[in-house]
Amino acid sequence: MKGLIALLTSFLAAGCVTERATQFTPLAVSELPYRATFVLDRGDCLLFTLPARRTIALWGKRDTGGGEQETKCHIKCDWGEKPFCAPDLIPEHHPDGTTTYPRWDSYIQGPSVTTIGDRTSAYELTIDDLVVTYTEDLQSTPKLRVTVAVERQPQQGAAPNAAPPHR
Repeated sequence: MKGLIALLTSFLAAGCVTERATQFTPLAVSELPYRATFVLDRGDCLLFTLPARRTIALWGKRDTGGGEQETKCHIKCDWGEKPFCAPDLIPEHHPDGTTTYPRWDSYIQGPSVTTIGDRTSAYELTIDDLVVTYTEDLQSTPKLRVTVAVERQPQQGAAPNAAPPHR
């Protein structure tokens, strides 16, 4: 328990907190594929330790609205390497004076988002050779139901369920 408190304290000391932490749940993902459903309130945090010892935190925050991804419970899920600490975008300055923000200052990249009407929004993130997808149930109340899936990225050019190449 002391280790968990020290871990949470070190993350919160980083100065990234935008929500009041109310519940902190560490989870180890040791077998792939992984899939589980959770219920998040504002300030709840799930901290996943992945097979390569990388972490990804998912937490509930106030839904500020605006768009088809608005939730009925007014809670959204956010992500980062550390609890309550979303990564910054890295600016890329171009010779024509424009600036783009092509990637995050993080080993976590993405997300790509797929929204199905007013029912679900699925966010796909990549971490090394893993794909982490969290799907928000936009209709859930009074808290946000989130399904998390972790799997290995398919190898480029490989057919689904194909045997590995011979050496």
